[in-house]
Amino acid sequence: MKAPAPRKKKVTAASDATQSLQQTVTKLEKELALAQAMLEAAVQKATMAHVGEIKQLRATIAAQRTRVEEAEIRHQQDVQAALSHGANENTQLKTTISALRQQLELLSIQKDEAVQRVTAEASAELAQMRELASQLRAKLETISFDQENQLQALRRETRDEILQLQKTVHALRAGLETNKAG
Repeated sequence: MKAPAPRKKKVTAASDATQSLQQTVTKLEKELALAQAMLEAAVQKATMAHVGEIKQLRATIAAQRTRVEEAEIRHQQDVQAALSHGANENTQLKTTISALRQQLELLSIQKDEAVQRVTAEASAELAQMRELASQLRAKLETISFDQENQLQALRRETRDEILQLQKTVHALRAGLETNKAG
């Protein structure tokens, strides 16, 4: 029966080891509880120390949030005002452009009418000038023809007169020669 004795030793040793482990676990549990208590105390102390700071930070965050919201509202109002102003300016520009187009069309019509009137006047004046030129040409031809006839008549008269004078000179010479001879 020697075999059971080592088993008893093993059981005793296991029991001793279990007790030792239980003591170690208990000791560790106490240390853990103490550490947790110290940690909670430190957290509460830190929390208490920072509660005022946290409250101040929360108040600052709330104030900043309010400022941001107000700034966003002002920005939206500014955007709306700018859009409204832009729309008004666009409307005014469209009205101005429309008025300028109408004036341009009116000026174009007036220009076309003036060109047609000047063209008609120029055509009428040109027709008058052509008629006048034709009349002057005819008158010039008449005058030229008359002058040519007068010139020919004058040349004839001058030639006839020269012949008459030559005859007279011959007759006078002949009479002088007869007077001289006689």
